Amino acid sequence: MHNDACRTPSDGQGEPRVEAEGELAVARLNLDGGDPEHAAVHVAQALHHDPTYDACYAMIDELAGHAAGLEELASWFTIGEPMYLGGAVALAVLRAKAGQYAMALETLGQITAMRPDLSWCAAPWFGPHLAEHVTGREAAIAVSHFASGLPDPAPAELAELQAPWLELARAVAAQPETTGQDLAILSTLARRIGGVGEAIAWCTRAELMDRRTTTDAAATANVAANTESRVGALMLGFAYRSAGRPTEAIEAWQRALELDPYNIDLYIDMAETCMQQDDHAQAVTWAERAMQYDPTHVKPRAVRLAALYTQSDYTDGSALAALQQLAQENPEHPYPRHLLNLARQNRPWIGSVPWPTEATSGLLAQMLDGRLPSAAPFDSAPHLSITSLEAPSPNAVVRAYFPALTINTGGIPAPDIRVPVSTAFGPPLWTYPSADAAADTTAPTGPTASTEPATAATSITEVATVAPPTPGAVTILRAVAGPGSWSDPISAFDGAAELGKLTEQDLLGLVAHIPPPDDEAWIQRWHAGPAYWARMAQAWTCLGILHFRAEEPWRTSRRRTLLLRLLFGNEDWSVDAAAFALYVSALLHEDQRPDIAAAISARYLHATLAFGARPTELQEPMAHIVLACPAIDPRLTHYAHEMLALKRAADRDQPPTPKSLTDDTVRTWAAQLLSHCL
Repeated sequence: MHNDACRTPSDGQGEPRVEAEGELAVARLNLDGGDPEHAAVHVAQALHHDPTYDACYAMIDELAGHAAGLEELASWFTIGEPMYLGGAVALAVLRAKAGQYAMALETLGQITAMRPDLSWCAAPWFGPHLAEHVTGREAAIAVSHFASGLPDPAPAELAELQAPWLELARAVAAQPETTGQDLAILSTLARRIGGVGEAIAWCTRAELMDRRTTTDAAATANVAANTESRVGALMLGFAYRSAGRPTEAIEAWQRALELDPYNIDLYIDMAETCMQQDDHAQAVTWAERAMQYDPTHVKPRAVRLAALYTQSDYTDGSALAALQQLAQENPEHPYPRHLLNLARQNRPWIGSVPWPTEATSGLLAQMLDGRLPSAAPFDSAPHLSITSLEAPSPNAVVRAYFPALTINTGGIPAPDIRVPVSTAFGPPLWTYPSADAAADTTAPTGPTASTEPATAATSITEVATVAPPTPGAVTILRAVAGPGSWSDPISAFDGAAELGKLTEQDLLGLVAHIPPPDDEAWIQRWHAGPAYWARMAQAWTCLGILHFRAEEPWRTSRRRTLLLRLLFGNEDWSVDAAAFALYVSALLHEDQRPDIAAAISARYLHATLAFGARPTELQEPMAHIVLACPAIDPRLTHYAHEMLALKRAADRDQPPTPKSLTDDTVRTWAAQLLSHCL
């Protein structure tokens, strides 16, 4: 009797050959016991584990002697629904034995599509000799089931597994009756698994055949034949692209478009190829050509916006915002989101939260030495000496684990990192009440702030001006931020909604008193970068602020006031975290863009004042937000590019180059922008 255990292969946790040998041993017991039908099931399971095991095929031959014919033998391998792959392989063997090579080959192609990581073509009936038994069309159909699903190029191990298919394709291509369309389809396999030169040769032949067919069709007014003969040039373009010959690929595709100018997907391929070659203007041209034929098609619109954004050297925030909006409006289409991910790749804040670069952040993992957050606070009293005072949040994070931490600094050069840009939206999140700190860390409510150097201090302690969050708020933050980064800013905004239900006091408390993750999340994700958790948690909290009293009109809302309070506060992680949240709001709400652009621009200009005067970790991440934000003045995007170039030069220890704007010019410009926000 068959049962469910018989019909289901084992979990495959062991070695494939060992599993297969075990199944064949059971099959032998059943066969010797007079139950060949039951034995067939275990042979199929053995094939499922290891299709390269010759003994499986030998036992199929042996089972044939116990069946009334091939039909009965086939029925033994079809028990159970759905049929597992080993049974399908066995049926392919039987079809080949019956001379039904085309059916056997197509079955094997379908199986390969499901599990290309196994060598299903190791069956003894499979090989290049099949070219004598199947037509080019039949071989192409079998290959078409799986070839386009393989990576281009396929990894070496996968290419080696599928090499017998390439040998068969070569034999089929050598047959004089193989058509251009069949050659083109076979090329999709060849170019992926090490036969790109042959793919080019086959497609070149196919295109020549297509031209002859087109000429004959034109002579006989056979329009149908004329329009069908276009696959050679099309596939030749893909073969050239795989070979790293993009110019020839574009030329082949242009010939294909002469036959089929309505091929929208081909315009997309051409645009993508141009973008890979940094020819973004031509990519825009191909996308716009496609839009002429179908203005509502999502893919041409998406690739055009992506090309415009890249062409602008990542400064066209409006194009990025439009691409983001297109992705939101078409959630069923993955292509705009795919392009968004490419556009944001390796871009601070736009792609991911920047990694902490402060000295204290870099030391935290070493200081914790494997201890869990739940064991904090720790009694040890570490002492750190740094050349210049750093942002308060990373210091506070370390101090949460080590309350007795002391930080000595050689001085506080101008512009004073402790002084907020403006208190018009509320007091700063941090103060420095140390007796050694002689500077006044308050700021005027208007658009100016003191930039005179503060008296050198030996020991500095930051103190939060807000109370710690409630335990319930900590639980919500851990749940929201626990998974880590986000796929895109809008998804992050949606994911932070629960934080918007907290009180204003809790939200600010989470920003200043960043709780550690729970021990499980720490072990799984954060132990190697404990400061990065804190940076992420602040970013999530600022996104949560966007949901706070969301019904209030933006200009007079508390969420705007809270974010601007953080934005114009002391130089800190919370500044660019708030700027990122504002950027996300600008993506979502076009009417907010002028206001948000003015605020982010004003704060960025103040951040540039520190560059070259003292160490600063704020200018660079803020620059990337400026470059992505819609409605930013083009003059400022140009200045942001200049500042990033100066930062790269400084990192390489190159001689400093003067900034194109004087500090007085920057302050005046920042004051004008900030006045629009008041």
